[in-house]
Amino acid sequence: MKNLAAAALSAVLLLSAPAAAQYDYERARQNYLDLQAGRKQPQDLTPLELEELRRLDAAVRAGTDVRPIQLPDTKARCRERNATEHPSQLEEAVLSLKCSQRKD
Repeated sequence: MKNLAAAALSAVLLLSAPAAAQYDYERARQNYLDLQAGRKQPQDLTPLELEELRRLDAAVRAGTDVRPIQLPDTKARCRERNATEHPSQLEEAVLSLKCSQRKD
């Protein structure tokens, strides 16, 4: 089972994706650990989380600094942080208002 999870993780990490200069190190690290332990599957991750895993993997392989950095607060990060699993229309409106002042 671990070999299958490792193969799936490798496949996900090797897929091409747009480059991003910054990523959420802590979330990428936790997602990596969850994938290795079988608590999550690659299909459980959002596109942003997959990109963060790719960035973490690339940094580790390149031997570059992988320490956490402060990320800008974007609309996507705001929505991710505050969203519920199945928001009602009211919750969605509140979330849109709450995150409206952040950059895209």
